[in-house]
Amino acid sequence: MTIGGEDWRRLALCAQVDPELWFPEKGESKRAAKQLCRRCEVRLPCLRYALENRVRDGVWGGFSERQRSRMRLADAERVIAADPPRPEKRPDGHRPGCHCQPCRSVEAGSVA
Repeated sequence: MTIGGEDWRRLALCAQVDPELWFPEKGESKRAAKQLCRRCEVRLPCLRYALENRVRDGVWGGFSERQRSRMRLADAERVIAADPPRPEKRPDGHRPGCHCQPCRSVEAGSVA
């Protein structure tokens, strides 16, 4: 699948980290992989790929093997639409685009 003429896998955050994160051993936590997925702009194409190709192993689109086994594509689209990508927090704890007063002051160049 391509997005704007580019393969979605090139845009995926998972391509930037250790592949072992996406395929934890039995009993190991999948939390870190799922959290990274929640920040990714291509979650839906990733999940769609896993569902359409019946991929059994690993975390795809932010969902574990067990979660995907109970999911239909229509469910996946609804779930991801309700949970858009979340940008990583900045060191000050705020997210890019935050509109609180301190962030607006910093953006305006009037740091107190």
